[in-house]
Amino acid sequence: MILISLCTYVLSIISFSSVPLVTQPIDHPQMESFLVPVYQHWDDELSQYHICEQCPPGTYRKKHCNAEKRTECALCPDSHYTEYWNYLDECQYCNVFCKEYQYVKNECNSTHNRVCECVEGHYFEFEFCLKHYKCPPGFGVKRLGTPYVNTECMKCPRGFFSINSSASQPCQKHTNCTALGLKQVLRGNAFQDNVCEPCRSSEASNSRCSGPFSKKEIALCDQAAFKFIARQKLTLKQLRVLLAHLPGKKISTQHLRGARWMNTGQVQTFRLLKHWKIANLRLDTVEALLRGLKEANIHDAYTKLLHRL
Repeated sequence: MILISLCTYVLSIISFSSVPLVTQPIDHPQMESFLVPVYQHWDDELSQYHICEQCPPGTYRKKHCNAEKRTECALCPDSHYTEYWNYLDECQYCNVFCKEYQYVKNECNSTHNRVCECVEGHYFEFEFCLKHYKCPPGFGVKRLGTPYVNTECMKCPRGFFSINSSASQPCQKHTNCTALGLKQVLRGNAFQDNVCEPCRSSEASNSRCSGPFSKKEIALCDQAAFKFIARQKLTLKQLRVLLAHLPGKKISTQHLRGARWMNTGQVQTFRLLKHWKIANLRLDTVEALLRGLKEANIHDAYTKLLHRL
């Protein structure tokens, strides 16, 4: 008896090993052009293996095949799916749910789980959507961020600058003052554009000062110089002393208060210098600033401005 059982076991192993584990064609009408994956199912009643067809994506195996019937497949219920050919006894649950700063890119269906993606301006990392990094002043965007990759920054090369923090702006090329009929009075760097100024009448024939210019272009040059001074973060006392030593008509600073200066100092500096210029249109902006800074003993800002000439 033991010998017979052993022989039966050996023969079953040989039979199992001889079954091909490859796909085979089926004659199902809508699947004639496909090779359908198969699987092996052990039939307890007949004590033998059957080669059964797997179920296509979007379905699951309801009943195994046997000697007379093919595999019986059924459609996945709502909120369930199967993405691949399978012989699972139930479909998988759509278990992906969108989190903060995500939206549903593809809704759950019978063949795919729900797909979420980070909203614009964010990228996915460590299970969360993080905000794209903003390149600081002096750096520009080398590669824009995507829903899956953060922003890549690069230091602005010679001849280019970036004045703001941005997740989208590349480095900008320095203004060509000569091409605008202006002269360059401050050389730009990675953090600031060149500062241009209109040519004096005595310089009109100079090759560096040729071509037309307008009041709008003159104002832009002045504003660039004022922004440079504002970025030096002068104290309220230093600004008052500077305005007192600038040539021409004086600008009142009585309305300024120290409590607000910590938050609005740079803005107030820019506005007051602009008001001073409006009251003294005939004065050379850069020369006046250099004179005022020197007489006000604001040596650091004076030296920086002088080196930019």
